[in-house]
Amino acid sequence: MTDSMARCFRLAAALLVISSITVVGCNSSGSNDIFKGQISADNFPSQMSAGETAQVRLKVTNASSAKWPSDPKDAVRVSYHWLQKNGNIIAWDGERNFIPKALAPGESTLMDAHIAPPNVPGSYTLELDFVVDGPSGGWFGKKGSSTTRFDVEVK
Repeated sequence: MTDSMARCFRLAAALLVISSITVVGCNSSGSNDIFKGQISADNFPSQMSAGETAQVRLKVTNASSAKWPSDPKDAVRVSYHWLQKNGNIIAWDGERNFIPKALAPGESTLMDAHIAPPNVPGSYTLELDFVVDGPSGGWFGKKGSSTTRFDVEVK
């Protein structure tokens, strides 16, 4: 076998391996469909106390076409960002709140989330978002899903 034939065989083998890789978290059209969800709250507090974590009741819905696992290593969690009224970010990575069970596509559940407000009193916007930690995850809002915002006065 010549060197050029050997190179061709190695290239063909490499292309075969590359073509069989499956991207986790994407459907066959390549979209980020698994990263779609909805968060709502009927009685979200308009005021919170600086330095005191609040417990808030949320309704979370899996709006994707894939089941969200409950395994802590791959779980979808609810977290948040705090923004000033002008849009500047105060805190990006809020506390991670586990969804209490796996959710099938279209399924909803109620959960309690722990929200720690900024330590400095003022008027803020709280942005709730879903997140999956790890290399194949990320913030759902950064992948095209809607987020949920509330105006909160921190005293």
